[in-house]
Amino acid sequence: MGDRRVLARLKVGCSQRSTRAMLPTCICMPTSWTVSFETVRELVDEQFPEWRDVPIRSIASQGTVNAIFRIGDQFAARFPLQFRDVGSTRRWLESEADAARELVGRTRFPTPN
Repeated sequence: MGDRRVLARLKVGCSQRSTRAMLPTCICMPTSWTVSFETVRELVDEQFPEWRDVPIRSIASQGTVNAIFRIGDQFAARFPLQFRDVGSTRRWLESEADAARELVGRTRFPTPN
């Protein structure tokens, strides 16, 4: 549980860098961010130096709500693509975490707790 909780500390990373650094598989809405691999790598390296050598890869998606990156084979990091204030984003993520805890042991799928 500790590592899953720690992953929640990853900050949202948005990039206004050159288009070469942008995530090519993301179809974003006009009011959304693009999250680059470089931004995710930088955030992981800064906040979790013990994972500096763990490979990161983007998950191809046509979604417009989150960009998802795998961190090794054990973790996934999700980055919101739409602008929201910090308070409502925190409440949204906390409600999802509460719902996930309610599902632990009730489905055949692994559920973070």
